[in-house]
Amino acid sequence: MNDVKIIAAIKDGDETAIDYVINKYSKLMWSIASAVLKNYFFPEHSF
Repeated sequence: MNDVKIIAAIKDGDETAIDYVINKYSKLMWSIASAVLKNYFFPEHSF
């Protein structure tokens, strides 16, 4: 699937497309969430 088709499918409420995106980018999302939370709870250690 290309990005345009994925975005269109998500806009149409296609749960399969949402599942695809979550599975594909879950490691990236968790990395970002972890960095944000660490910065929030321990701001003195942020760069």
